[in-house]
Amino acid sequence: MNIFIRSKRLLGLLLVLVSCLLIVGCSDNEKAKAVEAEKTTHSIEKDKAAIQAVIEKQFTGPDKKYRELWDAATEIQTAEMNEEEYAVWMKGPE
Repeated sequence: MNIFIRSKRLLGLLLVLVSCLLIVGCSDNEKAKAVEAEKTTHSIEKDKAAIQAVIEKQFTGPDKKYRELWDAATEIQTAEMNEEEYAVWMKGPE
């Protein structure tokens, strides 16, 4: 008889302990949610800045140096060259 009472008490204590753990685990933690939301907001702002920088770099027109090189290349290509001039041009840095 004594064993049954002891096992009922142990089972009851175990049930209370598990219930407490379940309640604590499922409860809302507002501070943790606020920190998580702040991290997410910071991450989103950082991502937006990176995307904006890539878009601005991608869609800006060619810079001055590139335009000069392009004009020089097209000028050389449109000039009429004989075979010797072409061979020299192929060995050049252009």
